Amino acid sequence: MEVRAGLLYSMASDGGIFTIKVGQGIAGMVASTGQPIRLDDAYENANFSTAFDQKSGYRTKSMLVFPLLDHNGSVVGVTQLINKVDEEDVIGVAFTNQDFTLMRVMSIQAGMAINNSINASRMLKLQKQSAEMAKISILASKTHRITEVFDKVTTGAARMVDCERVSLFLLDTEKKELWSMIKEGKTEIRMDQHAGLAGASLKRLEVLNIKDVYQDLRFNQDVDVKTGFRTRSMLCLPLINDNGDAIGVMQLINKKKTVFTMPSENGVFTADDVMVVKALIEQLSASIQRTQLLEKSSLLNRQNNQILTSIEHTVIVLDEHGWMTKTNKNLMDLLGVSNDKLMKKEFVHWLDDENFDLMSDINTAYEEESMKRSIVNEDFKMHTRGKVRRIKYSIQQLKKDQFEEPDVASDEDDEKENWGYEVIERTAGIIIFIEDCTEEARMKTMLERFVSKNMAAQMIRDQSFKTEKWVPLTIMLSDLRNFRKRSDSKTPDELLEDVNSFLASAVPEVNKCKGVVDKFMGDQMLCSFGIPTPKPKMDEIRACECGLALLDKMKQLNHGRAKAALRPLTVGLVIHSDPHIGYGNVGTEHRMEFSLFGEAVAVLLQCERMARIYSDGGSIIITDSTYPAVEYKFVWRELDTIMFRGNGKVVTLYQMLGRSWDEVDEDMKLSITQYNDAFVQYQAGQFDEALAGFQRVIYNTVCTERPRGDKASLEMASRCKKMIAFPPSAWEGTWLID
Repeated sequence: MEVRAGLLYSMASDGGIFTIKVGQGIAGMVASTGQPIRLDDAYENANFSTAFDQKSGYRTKSMLVFPLLDHNGSVVGVTQLINKVDEEDVIGVAFTNQDFTLMRVMSIQAGMAINNSINASRMLKLQKQSAEMAKISILASKTHRITEVFDKVTTGAARMVDCERVSLFLLDTEKKELWSMIKEGKTEIRMDQHAGLAGASLKRLEVLNIKDVYQDLRFNQDVDVKTGFRTRSMLCLPLINDNGDAIGVMQLINKKKTVFTMPSENGVFTADDVMVVKALIEQLSASIQRTQLLEKSSLLNRQNNQILTSIEHTVIVLDEHGWMTKTNKNLMDLLGVSNDKLMKKEFVHWLDDENFDLMSDINTAYEEESMKRSIVNEDFKMHTRGKVRRIKYSIQQLKKDQFEEPDVASDEDDEKENWGYEVIERTAGIIIFIEDCTEEARMKTMLERFVSKNMAAQMIRDQSFKTEKWVPLTIMLSDLRNFRKRSDSKTPDELLEDVNSFLASAVPEVNKCKGVVDKFMGDQMLCSFGIPTPKPKMDEIRACECGLALLDKMKQLNHGRAKAALRPLTVGLVIHSDPHIGYGNVGTEHRMEFSLFGEAVAVLLQCERMARIYSDGGSIIITDSTYPAVEYKFVWRELDTIMFRGNGKVVTLYQMLGRSWDEVDEDMKLSITQYNDAFVQYQAGQFDEALAGFQRVIYNTVCTERPRGDKASLEMASRCKKMIAFPPSAWEGTWLID
C-alpha cells in the first residue's frame, strides 16, 4: 500500500501492475478501516466491484480479506483470498473460522515483513543518497574552479536522485543571465535570468515540481525539438546564499524508475527528492560562493601580475614588515641578489651603506603614519657590486583599513552610520617604482614609440640607435584626404577624434607587417619597411600588403561611422623605395626622436602631393623604384611620368587596382586597357587620339563614387587639351612638376 498516494497496488500474473484506491472495493475498504472481512457471497456486499469479473469472465464467490499491519498498527497492505476450494474441489465454499485464525497470524507476520522490507529499501536509498551527497560536497569543496563544479555536481546529483539529466545554472548579476557549462565544461550556455522554468524558480525563489512540462506554458519546447530529447518531468530549486539572495538554480529532468520507486511515483519527482536536493544545494551554495570568491581572487591576482609584468619600469612591493612580496623584474642586475633570496630577507639586508639615501627613504615611508605624497628621487646613483647605475625612484605607502573602538562614545547619528567604530588607516607595506636612466634604457623607451618591443630590443643589441645609417628602405606615406575642408566645419576635438580613430587601427597593422612608424604629421603618417635589417623586394611587398590592410581597416571604420551617421573618411597611400635612405636619432639629450632623412623622403612627399591629382583616396600609388619588386604580385596601371623641377628627378607612378585580375570587374578591365592605350598615345605626342581615349575612360567610369569619372583620366584629358591648344616645342612624355 502506498499511503501518501492512497493506493493499493499489486502485480498481475502477466507482470503488469494494477491499483485500487483506498476506500473502494472490498480490499480498499479493509485498507481504509483496518478491519478484516469474510464474505460467503461477495455479490451480496454493496462494496464489492464486479468490474473485474465482468472483464475476465471469472466468478467471485467467497472472500477472506485481511489488513497487513506494521508494528505500529498502521496498514501497509491487504491480503485477499478468493473462492475457497473444499476437499472435493468445489469452488466458492465459505471460509472457516480456522481459515480466519490462520490468516490473522499470517497477516501479522506478512505485515511485519513488508514493513521491514519497506524500511530496508528506504534505508538503502537514504544511505545511497547520503553517500552521494557527501561525495558531491567533498568534490565541490576541493574544487577551485567554478567550471569544474558543474560537471561534478550535475553528474553526482543525477545519480543521487535517479534522473536522466541535471543542470546547474549560476546567476550572472551584471548581465542578468543564468549561465552553465556543458560538455565537460567546454561549452558555455546562457539565457535570460527569468527565462523558462529555471528562470521562474529563480524569480519566485520557490521549488517547481512539474509532472508534465509540456502542460506548462513556461517550458521552452525548442530545445527538445533541436536535440531530439524528450523532457517529461522537471524539478527546479533555487540556490540561495546566506543573505537570502538567489545565486543560481538546479534543474533536474526526467525522474527514472528504480527498485525503490512506487507505482504512483514513476517518472515523477517525490517529496523525498525535493528534501534531498534541498539538503544538497544548502551545502553547495556555500561551496559555490567560496569557489567564486577564490576564482575572483585568483583572477585579480593574475590581473595584478599581468599589470606588473606589463609595466616597463621595475616595481618592488614590500609587506608591512619590509619583506618583498612581489616584483616584475629579475633584480640580480639592479640589487646583485636573486629574487628568491630577496624574498627571504628584510630590505635593510639588500642595500649597503653606499645606497643610504634609498634605504633612508624606505624607512621614512614606513615610519610616517600617513604619507600624503610619494617620496621621489629624480637622479640616484645605485651602487651594486662595484658598479654605479643611474636610476629614478618613487616610494608610495600601501594602506589597509582597521576598525578600532573610539575613545569617546559617538553621537547617535554617528553610531548609526559607523556602527560605533572609526576607521584608522595603517601601513600595509610600500611599493617602490624604479626607472632605469641609463642611455640604453632611454633609447629603448624612445624607440618603442616607433617600433615594436622586439624590434627595439634588436636595435639596442645591434647598437643601431647610436649612429645614423644609410640603407635600402621602402617608405610609405598615408594621408587622410579632404582634411583641410573638414577643419572648416568641425571643432579641433572632432578633427583629432577622426585622425586618432584611423591611426589607432593603422599602427598595429604597420607593426604586423614589420614596419616602423617614423612620425605623425597632422593627418599624415610616415612609415618605413626594412629597419633594422633591410630585405629588398620583401620590404616592397610588405609595404603594399600593409597598404591593403590599412584600406581594409578604413572600410571597417567607415562601416561604424555610417551607423553613427558620420561622414566617411578616405585615405591615400603612396609608396617609394630607395637604396640610400638614412635613419637614426635626431635631437638633443633632452629631446630625441627616431627619424628618416634623405632625398627619398622629399620625393615621397612630392609624389603624395601628385597622388591627390589622380585619386581622391582609397587607393595605393607607388613609384617606379618600388614597381619591379611587386609588378607580378598585384594588378597595376601606369598612371604618369613626372619630373620635379628642383632636382630634375624623373618618376613613373603606378596605381594598384587589386591583388589579382579575379578581383577586377569587366568594366574596370576595359577602362584599364583604354587608359593604357591613351597613355601610350599621350607619351607619343598624339594628343587628339589620347584625348579621345581618356574621354572614353571618363565616360565608362562615371558612377556614384566617381560622379565625374576616373580622376586620373580627367587630369590627363585636361593636359591633352592644353597640349592641343599650345603644342610643346619638345615633348618626351614627361610632365614637369614645380
